[in-house]
Amino acid sequence: MLASVTDALNFISDQKALIELERDVEVRQTNLLSSNCSIKQLERSGLAFGSLDVVNRSIGFGDKTIIELQRSLAHHADRVLPSSEIRVGDLIKLTESATKPSKYKERHQNGTEAVVYKLTEHKLVLAVSESSPKGIDGELELPSRCNVVKLANLGTYDRILRNYDSLAKSLLKREEVRRHASTADDDAARPVYDSVIPLQRSEAQMVDNGVQPACLEPAIGADSDRKARLDETSASLSLSQILLGMQEISEPQQKSDVTILDDALNQSQQDAVKFALHAREVALIHGPPGTGKTSTLIEIIRQLVRLGQRVLVCGASNLAVDNIVERLQVHSVPLTRLGHPARILEATQRSTLDYQTAHSANGALAQDVRDDIAKIFADLAKGKLQGKGRRAKLDEIKLLRKELRVREAGVTSSVIGQARVVLCTCHGAGSKQIMRDTFDVAIIDEAAQALEGSCWIPILKAQKLVLAGDPLQLPPTIKTSDKDFKQAKVSLASISKSSKLCSARNLETTLFDRLLAMYGAKIKCLLSIQYRMNERIMRFASDALYEGKLVAALQVKDRLLCDLVETKGDDVLDHPVIFIDTTGNDMYERADEETGVRTLSKYNENEAVQVVKHISEIVSAGLPPKCIAVISPYNAQVSLLRSLLVHLPDISVGSIDSWQGREAECIIISLVRSNDQREVGFLKESRRLNVAMTRAKRQLCVVGDAGTVRTGSSYLERWMTWLEDESDYRLVL
Repeated sequence: MLASVTDALNFISDQKALIELERDVEVRQTNLLSSNCSIKQLERSGLAFGSLDVVNRSIGFGDKTIIELQRSLAHHADRVLPSSEIRVGDLIKLTESATKPSKYKERHQNGTEAVVYKLTEHKLVLAVSESSPKGIDGELELPSRCNVVKLANLGTYDRILRNYDSLAKSLLKREEVRRHASTADDDAARPVYDSVIPLQRSEAQMVDNGVQPACLEPAIGADSDRKARLDETSASLSLSQILLGMQEISEPQQKSDVTILDDALNQSQQDAVKFALHAREVALIHGPPGTGKTSTLIEIIRQLVRLGQRVLVCGASNLAVDNIVERLQVHSVPLTRLGHPARILEATQRSTLDYQTAHSANGALAQDVRDDIAKIFADLAKGKLQGKGRRAKLDEIKLLRKELRVREAGVTSSVIGQARVVLCTCHGAGSKQIMRDTFDVAIIDEAAQALEGSCWIPILKAQKLVLAGDPLQLPPTIKTSDKDFKQAKVSLASISKSSKLCSARNLETTLFDRLLAMYGAKIKCLLSIQYRMNERIMRFASDALYEGKLVAALQVKDRLLCDLVETKGDDVLDHPVIFIDTTGNDMYERADEETGVRTLSKYNENEAVQVVKHISEIVSAGLPPKCIAVISPYNAQVSLLRSLLVHLPDISVGSIDSWQGREAECIIISLVRSNDQREVGFLKESRRLNVAMTRAKRQLCVVGDAGTVRTGSSYLERWMTWLEDESDYRLVL
């Protein structure tokens, strides 16, 4: 049964309640940590970097100040930054380093907010907005030694909530139009407005009483441009109703000939391209690890542009968007990448809105203004101007910055208007630069990692939706626990049991998951040929999670580490899967008791020794260290392994979560858990393990205690049994 307007508005109300709770939990956690923990504790928890020196500053795109920092050798043994949860694009606070905790708390309140621009092993680069508070000379004031603390980014939550309000208003308007067009009153379809759109109670009562509220009436003298977008807006609302189960999905278009532009695509990729093109409203592209999802999306985008359609391409992360931008640039597709320059890879900077506006004809005029600003700053820095003369120059800077903003705004719409493809994160789709733009198709990559609320931001701008991702890999990161949910006493609205629309009881249920449950396999196409893993490495994941449908491409199915070395004969390189089992050796895990915050992370020193031993063997056999990566589900183990492998800097060491979307010739997984209680923690999460076991190209080495791990779940039992039977099994004696 189709969902009613009441069901849809209740669903939106539920989603808003869950988003608000997630926001509140993140704020509470961040404030608690910042106020109660020292910078050293925050650093050990991966939430901060302490005692960094400012080594350089410059002006970047958008008049942003770029600050380069590195560890101070006066306070650290070396310049290597510790393992952390800080990523490129994160919002942070930059404060003066203080030795006393009380001073740290005081200075944390008055720090400068910035965005992580670049992060390497030895260097942190930040971008500070030009609107940040300046000193008396108009320059950003920075201490010589700084702390950097990760912040909660509330803007994301606020944008999702506002977007849900817009969706609810659109449904309200459509319902009002339907009521006026219908001769019969349908009281059963009266929408539930309370708690959906704040401060809309009086308007809801007016609709219920048959009165048209002012907010629903066409504006007097509405411009022709708005009228020209009416059909597109209607089509976008139709898509929204399908996604909410209020309208049946249409049959695909009659199959027409599609000339594939990239002849390197395999048959399953070509089928997915045609599937997406023929779908009228919604298509899901299911891309398991290594199956060429990005190549498929590039072909879909090129085909849509060829058909004269305008495309909005979004991703759950900036990296996903940049990967697509890099690939599209090769094909000379007219595109513009939106987003903070600090969050965008250098290789794609020429496609950014900032770059394109700066290098357009009108952009050159804006650059002249920037040069004038820089010249005045240089004069002020000499210290020759004082009193009225100095104040006059500062006033001139204010006027020039105002002129700069006007000129940049003027060229922005021109640049975006020329782009056939606009790319950004889901959150970025709500930016002011494309506030009034509409698109024929919205494509969302990594959709199975994105909050449903984030996906709705680009959806409201499009007439058709293509989602790409893998719901069997890691879901969105959610901070709200069951305990938080119960303590907050969140009351979710009731949706009719017979309705096609089912309410998500938590934010882990993604739009990809929900649509698949609502419409079934008819809206999904699976990419089945993978180009990453040796067939043996692929086998367990394929059988356990992908119904045995994955096929290893001929060029990868038999590849091994021994193919990468000149000297043959060492059998440690001849095995695609190795299991080093520590069962029965009392190699117990330990808790990182010195973190002082959140849940204690786990580490296992004896297991780490086994990891290092295996690395020594394969490196001695001739394998370059750069071909090796070590991953673990626990940050404490990651830190331990990094300290043990400091003599091999080319080996990448990281958390499983940070390796989603990445690959290496050899992957070594340290499972950590080993205890008499047979507790396995979040090793129970099959999607996390799926990510871990599908990163390797030629060799997967698993190190762990099978006796502990296999008791965690039936999935873990099956995996341990498979490793014992199908791998090169090595019991530690």
